[in-house]
Amino acid sequence: MKHDWPTVPLGEVIRPVERGETPRAGKLYQQLGVRLWGEGAYARESIDGSQTRYPQFTRVEADDVVVNKIWARNGSVAVVCEELAGYYVSTEFPTFAPNHDRLDPRWMHWLTKTPDFWQQCDKRARGTSGKNRIRPEQFLRVEIPLPPVTEQRRIVARIEQLAAQIAEARRLRH
Repeated sequence: MKHDWPTVPLGEVIRPVERGETPRAGKLYQQLGVRLWGEGAYARESIDGSQTRYPQFTRVEADDVVVNKIWARNGSVAVVCEELAGYYVSTEFPTFAPNHDRLDPRWMHWLTKTPDFWQQCDKRARGTSGKNRIRPEQFLRVEIPLPPVTEQRRIVARIEQLAAQIAEARRLRH
């Protein structure tokens, strides 16, 4: 099925967020990680502020888009779920907030699972020795299909319905 949705650079629908915090000794920071291939964010170990070499952490909120600079080319981009709001990432994980009037976070979540998205990140990553990093300004140039928000929500509802049926079929098979 062909659609005539516009494609837009991410910079039109997400913006960098600044929720930096200088790590303090004696304070525990629950860290957030980002899995490869669009598999989402997860809770990592907590770390005492005295045990990091990073001069700053960023606190993430629900619906934030978090990018692993080194592994974005392998789909290490995630939308933060409600359960992980308040966790922290290092400066290796640029963080962006969506414009909810134009981008449904669940639409973005499903886009992070697509090979086209990964290829665009790979194309914009630079570096050597397998440590190609995508800079935030390059990430904001990645283009995504952008139907109206109501259509995004309708499509996501259908995708999630099908994903639930697939998960149930797998459960029954086991």
